[in-house]
Amino acid sequence: MKAYKRPKTKIIVEALNKSGGLILPTSKALGVTDYTLRRWIKKSKELQEAVTEAREHTLDIAESSLLENVKAGKEASIFFVLKTLGKKRGYIENPISQVNVNTGKIINYLPVREKYTEEDDKN
Repeated sequence: MKAYKRPKTKIIVEALNKSGGLILPTSKALGVTDYTLRRWIKKSKELQEAVTEAREHTLDIAESSLLENVKAGKEASIFFVLKTLGKKRGYIENPISQVNVNTGKIINYLPVREKYTEEDDKN
């Protein structure tokens, strides 16, 4: 197994930031295996925090792009937001149902909601 000389933490952090906190591109940029980079990260609290911060930044960029797509009327983005953030408002893909195990027939079909009201009990 080849032993790699560990670069300064600052160099590793810069590589992590450039790669969005992804291990494989960072390891390639540093000229080491992903196993070696993971070992260095495991041993360093500073590198662990750098991975988290880089990934959070990448997530912020993705969320900003998603919002722009929603504003532009891109349906796939709109559907994604409704299925994830819109769950509490009833935008779901799979409703909850109960099936009679003896007959296989659906006996109850309820949309998923945060709260049920007294009106739901009357139906």
